[in-house]
Amino acid sequence: MKRVQGGRTIELEQYIKRYQLAMHTIYRGIGNMIKQYVHEDVTTDQFLTLQYIYQHGSITASEIAQEFGVGRSAITAIVNRLVEKELLIRKRSKEDRRIIALMLSNRGKEVVEATEKAMYRFLQEKLKHFELDDIERLLNSIEKFALLMETDA
Repeated sequence: MKRVQGGRTIELEQYIKRYQLAMHTIYRGIGNMIKQYVHEDVTTDQFLTLQYIYQHGSITASEIAQEFGVGRSAITAIVNRLVEKELLIRKRSKEDRRIIALMLSNRGKEVVEATEKAMYRFLQEKLKHFELDDIERLLNSIEKFALLMETDA
């Protein structure tokens, strides 16, 4: 798709490819940082799941799957691994035995807190290369894009 802007033609496909490559590189970099500095046995997806539960307290796998936009089976596989690693606890609801709530173990909370601290230090080091105005523009654009993506969901 081409778009004319300011008298020049822009290939949006090229921007999309650049976006995909950049997001993949960022995602991989954060995953490597998690492995290197925090917990070599926790993947990025597992950390994101732990972090989401940390932020929301007790939650079901179905709720996580819906929020992440993935199948319940994908979340179940992640949850099983996190339970095996003793980072997550399953607790059956007293009101409805079919509902199983997920909560972080104390060790899971420690992993999330340590990972967040390491991630903040890691990202702060990267963001030092930008002017504050550039960071603000970047975040405004990402937030705008996220909002557009969310309204389509």
